[in-house]
Amino acid sequence: MINELRFLDITILKIINKPGINNYLDYFSSVLNLIVPCAIVIFIGTLFFISRKKKDKFIGLLLCVSLVVSYYISYLIKHIIQRPRPDGFAWLTVRIVENGFSFPSTHTTVAFTFAVVLNYIFPKYKVFYYIIALLIGLSRLYDGVHYPLDVIAGILLGVFIGMTLCIVARRVYNKYPRLRDV
Repeated sequence: MINELRFLDITILKIINKPGINNYLDYFSSVLNLIVPCAIVIFIGTLFFISRKKKDKFIGLLLCVSLVVSYYISYLIKHIIQRPRPDGFAWLTVRIVENGFSFPSTHTTVAFTFAVVLNYIFPKYKVFYYIIALLIGLSRLYDGVHYPLDVIAGILLGVFIGMTLCIVARRVYNKYPRLRDV
């Protein structure tokens, strides 16, 4: 069973991580790995520090907490599992250099945690959130820094963390009316 999973992991990675597919994909991948996380931080900062509405501050706090919680849970699991990154294959095109362990994909975990939380807060744009999160996960395969199983685990972990945080946030918001705008 483990050998079959490993074979499937490598086969899918070979399909997605092809050298010289397209310069636009290289650019798009770097945008997803650098600009999107920066934009998220700016978005959180704007909501949390500038807004005078209590609800917006609560949303900003929830997004900050989701970033920190998803990052550190993924980091903890990485150091428990200690799966090496897929950099020992001659056929692999590594487009960015990453250090540390591979399983689960922290980028994907954080992206899907955010997608779930943003869907909970602003459900009108849910398709957009999940498409961006999925593209971030796929970019990690395209860049050659994760196996498909790392990304799948990141998706599942991110959805679980996001749903858990939304449940906790709803309970806190309902329990403390002073968090709401009058």
